[in-house]
Amino acid sequence: MNTIKQALLFVCCMVSLVSSAQNTTSDYLSIEGATEMTINGTGVRFYVKLNGSINYSGYNMDIYLPDGLEFDLSGGNPRVFPLKTLWPYTEQETGDEDDNGDPIMEKSYTHSLTTEYKAPKHIKVICYSSKNESLTGVSGRLFYVYVKATSPYV
Repeated sequence: MNTIKQALLFVCCMVSLVSSAQNTTSDYLSIEGATEMTINGTGVRFYVKLNGSINYSGYNMDIYLPDGLEFDLSGGNPRVFPLKTLWPYTEQETGDEDDNGDPIMEKSYTHSLTTEYKAPKHIKVICYSSKNESLTGVSGRLFYVYVKATSPYV
């Protein structure tokens, strides 16, 4: 497991952050929290985190993995999941109630996350707002990715 975490240190992210203001910053993305998955012990989940200083309305990045890791394609697509903690949303009642009789609320997010599989070690990740709204914070975890270990880690 430690060797897989070490390999994640070499994950290369080519990033474009989209801001409504055209400012130059020292903002960056980082890989965080590599944790072991339960699929035969051969994979990990890692988080991509924004370390920012201004508001962004979206981002676009290419993620390249080093030898020994490849994206988990179970289900046919790279397993990339947005955390939505920084995504603005509106809430509306669904018309249903929970066990306590309180209305069940449904969130409607203004951002979308898409991925494009390029190669076993390369994906493109794009987050955008159809309303050009800014994320609700300048720093925080954006999404997580599942990767599988290959030789020499298995």
